[in-house]
Amino acid sequence: TCALPICQFQRVPFHNEAQLIGPKGHVDIFLLDLSMKGALTTKPINSDWEIFEQMPFSLKIPLDEGHIIAMEVTVAHVGDDCLGFYCQNVDIDSITHIKRLIELNLCDSDMLQRDLEALIKL
Repeated sequence: TCALPICQFQRVPFHNEAQLIGPKGHVDIFLLDLSMKGALTTKPINSDWEIFEQMPFSLKIPLDEGHIIAMEVTVAHVGDDCLGFYCQNVDIDSITHIKRLIELNLCDSDMLQRDLEALIKL
């Protein structure tokens, strides 16, 4: 299991395939949840992630109709069977897709607005 660190951004469950791209190539992973500033994924099988913890990665999350969420991320924490990523950079189209996913999963628009305001302040 993976203990989640305290996060100021609302995390929503979003189970989906994803691809992690780094200096040594790419690996397929599975997304567990998503927020405006990060993601939780499964750990890739047969990978030595201690070597990569300080390196930047690209996280690509395919959506319906050919859309993609693309984030530049770094490893925020490593659990027994999961990886937490901190988003360093994300494009406006990806933010729009993430916002929509959060809207669909949260019943409280005030929480989403708080996340957007916090993201702008960073």
